[in-house]
Amino acid sequence: MITNLIIGLFLLGTIVYFSILLFVIRGLLGIEQKPPRKDEFVTVVVSFRNEVLNISNLLQSLKELTYPIDLFEVIFVNDGSTDGGEKLVEAEMDKQLHWDLIVISNKPKHLQGKKYGLTKAIEKSKGDVILTTDADCEVPPNWIQTMLGHLSPEVGMVLGHSPIHEDGTFFHRLLAFDVMAGSAVTAAGAFYDKPPHSNGRNLMYRKQAFFDVNGYSESGYLDSGDDFFLSQAVRKKTGWKFDFSPSPEAYVFTKAYSLGEKFLNQQLRKNSKAVYHTIPFLLAAFGILLHIIGLPFFVFSGVMGISSILALFVIKISLEFWAVVVASEKLHLLHMRKYYPIMAVLYPMFILIFSLAGSFKSYQWK
Repeated sequence: MITNLIIGLFLLGTIVYFSILLFVIRGLLGIEQKPPRKDEFVTVVVSFRNEVLNISNLLQSLKELTYPIDLFEVIFVNDGSTDGGEKLVEAEMDKQLHWDLIVISNKPKHLQGKKYGLTKAIEKSKGDVILTTDADCEVPPNWIQTMLGHLSPEVGMVLGHSPIHEDGTFFHRLLAFDVMAGSAVTAAGAFYDKPPHSNGRNLMYRKQAFFDVNGYSESGYLDSGDDFFLSQAVRKKTGWKFDFSPSPEAYVFTKAYSLGEKFLNQQLRKNSKAVYHTIPFLLAAFGILLHIIGLPFFVFSGVMGISSILALFVIKISLEFWAVVVASEKLHLLHMRKYYPIMAVLYPMFILIFSLAGSFKSYQWK
């Protein structure tokens, strides 16, 4: 009886997992690159805190933007920096007249983390279009116009890819694969106007969409997840559509941590929002969990014949590799295909560990 129950749950989870792979593949195939635009005023918002070691690269990349200087502004939010990074920004203010700076001292309890500073910047912004990134990133020269090309009249939010700077180590290959997988799911979700999450390192949205959901009114008491909760609110509460920019011209590169405390905190913080997903998403995630956990039992218990096991693996490998091929093509990361064999073994464990650990919210905010 127990064995039959375990097999039944595993098969149910497997059906869910295979269905999700097909869902992602179909969504990715529907994502297309759009022509760039230079016809709207855009406000770029950067919130930073203790980023003296990283922010110089961002400042230089912002100075190299090719968007018409009279059609965009940059608003920096000093969210309590104490390491001198704020002085690097202040030193550029006189030379970059379209840059502005907001200094945050006290935060209300209902807007924690970056959410208060982002809200103040959006309230002060001149543009009807907001584009966000982080201090440890580097934006490409054609970033604004490339992202803006996806902001058609019915679209309220454009999601973007943010790859890491790899150092050639296997650990960074694993992280790069994780980033590609996350962007692939996001892009597919955007095709269906149901993105499961977004990335504040590369995110464009209409200011009206922000106000339509009353900003971070429902999630402000949480110190992380400004991007996640905003995109979920827009999805659930408004009629705005979503799009995803697959063009390398819009890729915002970010620094990758080495294995250590900072990396662990980053992963735990990223995965801590899982419990706030919708019921269908949580059920889908539970199905994938059943598949991952049940696979070793299914293979080694001897309850199923060798032909059934072979058929399962043929279908599994075919769908997974198809998804990797389509994702790597859409995101211009063809080199990631060759890592599929080892990632097929290690990546599910990576996701399982940090997804479960993140649900306990055992991270430290910087």
